[in-house]
Amino acid sequence: MKHQIAFLLILTVSLIKAGEPADLMRTLEGFKGTTPITAKLNLQSWSEKTLKKKPIVKQGNISLLVTQNNLGLQTSLASRFIDQASRESLRSIKDSSPEQPIRWLLKDLDYGRIHHLLDQGETLQGIITNSKFTEEKSGRWEGQVVRIMEFTYQPRLSPDESFRLHHSEGHLVLRTNVDGLPLQSEIKEIYEGKTSRMFGRYQGSKWTETRYKVILDHLIVSERTVDDYLSKEDGSDITKTRQIYSVIPE
Repeated sequence: MKHQIAFLLILTVSLIKAGEPADLMRTLEGFKGTTPITAKLNLQSWSEKTLKKKPIVKQGNISLLVTQNNLGLQTSLASRFIDQASRESLRSIKDSSPEQPIRWLLKDLDYGRIHHLLDQGETLQGIITNSKFTEEKSGRWEGQVVRIMEFTYQPRLSPDESFRLHHSEGHLVLRTNVDGLPLQSEIKEIYEGKTSRMFGRYQGSKWTETRYKVILDHLIVSERTVDDYLSKEDGSDITKTRQIYSVIPE
């Protein structure tokens, strides 16, 4: 009987330790991201802005070849995209041509964003360090047994999003294999407030689903979908966006 009790105590302690994110942090620290890497980065983007019931839609896609090594980060843009960006820079603001807006797409592919997509180890460490670990459980994802870890945190919002903020919250669900290697995550953020002391309510949400892949000593984004929603002035000004990123190692 004593042996059974001792075994149960050991098992309980082991389960408690397995529920702590310390082993996850050790796994993430192993991704130094120092080995040179080259990849093709694709972005599909869609945006709809409705102001006083008049929608304006923009959409397009673009591809970059990126290389990160000891010289830094280099990007290469295909000539057809360069030509199109040049044409856009000469176009009149009033021109309603349906051509995909290359310069608009490139705003979401600055060097900081590209490095972020190629170095998720550092990114996840930052999120988890500033989050509250709430639960771990086992489950299945795409036919395999996974560990499901959940965290809550306060979202980092832009000045526009945090003006007269009343409430915000963030929730991270991270799925890893049994050894703690990240496979997939879902992040949901919500926030709301007022645009003035008396009138004008705003509310927004952001949902991000990411799939991860290991390349050498990099934990990269394999695929990522980001859905943004922002309603201002009590719903008279609404913006919706969807961005889909994919990273394909060369």
